[in-house]
Amino acid sequence: AMWLVASGLVSLDRHAEALPIIDEFLRRAADTIVDRDLIQSMMNLRLRPFEKIGDAVGCLESADKWEGLKRSDAASLYDSACFRSICAAVIRDTDATPAGQVKAKDQADHAMAWLKQAVAAGFNDAAHIEKDKDLDALRDREDFRKLLTELVGGSP
Repeated sequence: AMWLVASGLVSLDRHAEALPIIDEFLRRAADTIVDRDLIQSMMNLRLRPFEKIGDAVGCLESADKWEGLKRSDAASLYDSACFRSICAAVIRDTDATPAGQVKAKDQADHAMAWLKQAVAAGFNDAAHIEKDKDLDALRDREDFRKLLTELVGGSP
């Protein structure tokens, strides 16, 4: 029910009203068994409006909340990589200062670390990684290209 309300508010561009509902859901979900996909969906509801408006702080808070769940399955590690890559892109696009670019690179570095952990944990869908727009901030990196090449079975 909370997802339906939050989703409806986000679709109406009423993110500020949805955010407390999302955060309350996440607080409650920490103490109960809740489907991983539902939690991931709520985190996406939390993140996407911040991404859309270029709010780096909101993106970083969302990524921190996701990582705070301390999930270690391959799909969750992959989601962590996506969240940090989105943070990198938003920072890169909204803060052209040298300090901003350092922060963007730091987030991209974190995203790559999460992506490598996801692959080590069994996430091996190279086709998905190759087309996933959430990872666009990593595409120009040598370590990203190497990882993708290794996944498709080629030489690095």
